[in-house]
Amino acid sequence: MFWQDHESAVNESSKSSSKVYVLSLCMGSFLFLLMIAHPVWAGQGGSPQGHTDPFASIILALTGILIAAALGRGLAMKLNQPAVLGELVIGVVIGNVGYWLAEPVFVLIMYQTDMGALVKQAWTTGASLPETFSRVFDTEGLVSNSPIARLGDALSGPQAFMLVNIGAAFWMFSNLGVLLLLFLVGLESSPEEMARVGGQSAAVAVVGVVLPFTLGFLVALLFLPEASTVQHAFVGATLCATSVGITARLFTDMKRVDMPEAKVILGAAVIDDILGLVVLAVVIGLVQTGRIILSDLAITFFNAAAFLAVVLFFGQRCVRAAVPVFRFLDESNIKLIYPLCLCFFLAWAANIAGLAAIVGAFAAGLILSDRMFGSETPGSSVTQAMRPLGAVFSPIFFVVMGMQVNLETFASVEALGLAVALTLVGVAGKFVAGYAVRSGIDRATIGLGMVPRGEVGLIFASVGKGLGVLDEATFSAVVMTVVLTTFIAPLALRYRLRRSAVS
Repeated sequence: MFWQDHESAVNESSKSSSKVYVLSLCMGSFLFLLMIAHPVWAGQGGSPQGHTDPFASIILALTGILIAAALGRGLAMKLNQPAVLGELVIGVVIGNVGYWLAEPVFVLIMYQTDMGALVKQAWTTGASLPETFSRVFDTEGLVSNSPIARLGDALSGPQAFMLVNIGAAFWMFSNLGVLLLLFLVGLESSPEEMARVGGQSAAVAVVGVVLPFTLGFLVALLFLPEASTVQHAFVGATLCATSVGITARLFTDMKRVDMPEAKVILGAAVIDDILGLVVLAVVIGLVQTGRIILSDLAITFFNAAAFLAVVLFFGQRCVRAAVPVFRFLDESNIKLIYPLCLCFFLAWAANIAGLAAIVGAFAAGLILSDRMFGSETPGSSVTQAMRPLGAVFSPIFFVVMGMQVNLETFASVEALGLAVALTLVGVAGKFVAGYAVRSGIDRATIGLGMVPRGEVGLIFASVGKGLGVLDEATFSAVVMTVVLTTFIAPLALRYRLRRSAVS
């Protein structure tokens, strides 16, 4: 009887796995059909009566991205890997398949930052898209029917309007996704928790910024000797960040959030994200001016410090005072509308202060808590109300970033060597930072928890590409470093936690 029950359970498990495999195969086939259906993607499709809704192609493109994210996330979780890794990898796969097929939409996403510069020039100069295209892209010696040539042809035809709309929509949705992600991360912490581990977290954070920056700078100097010092500095800056979301997710899944190492890691990750963003602001200043202006640097630090001080010390009082107003306006949706307004407003305010918008979104989550709404407020918690929005829009950011990794650049030994070298120093720099804490805490666990770069590293890479500091090969190498550290860190940290639990 026992054997029959066991055999039945095995058969049910096998059937379940087969269903997952068939479902994944169907979803993959559907994505492939979307990729080859280029007349619809390009906005050439329509009803038999000739009516075409300009938003229809955007809806179809968004459908494909969301299905891709679900496929990548699901398969990654089946393999016990972080969901973000699956979203990045699936983005790399479908992005490069579409690029190799020279489909204009996929080429546009691959060169999304260049397209932004193209549209800006066309808007400000009054020139047509084809005229501006030759200025932004190097069109000399283009091979006929190559991806760039196909994109140029598409921008010369009637589908140009639809392509630009799709590019703008992806830019907007992905930016919205990363704001919501950092806001949700902030909701999991509080200013009091950060203050409690402040000393040790600050030590880990400072070492975790200075050492990777220095090592990244030296690697860029070695592999890119002809590049400028500013470019070397920007490569170093991309290694400064730590992904709060990936580390927190791993500790939560393993039910180890209460251990002291987790508190130190989360506090240090938050602090070195902020420090890294300040470093990013300094490097951007170097890009724009070509030198370090101490007065501008002082203003940057003052604005950043003033913004964070005001938000952290006075933000909770202001947020609590505004709750009755929103309760009067719409009590049933207060835990959704009010947090969104706060997130967007502080993201804008952070940008005005010279910081990245994601810092403001994180700060908004940090100062907001369910206690402010009182027990009489209906509905679930703020986190539960906001999580569905994050689940929809945040994966778009990771998939789109993956789609901008051009695997052709790794055909050269130099690009591949740069990615491997950056990964090695990126892991080493953060791991050593774990040894900045006092004895009595597992330093190796802290070091491994600091390794993944995740979403903030991708943001750094995106900014660098947008400014023209990182060329396509260097950008792809940096993003691949983010992917590798995101893959390596959870495996190593999970092994370390299990080993420490046994011992």
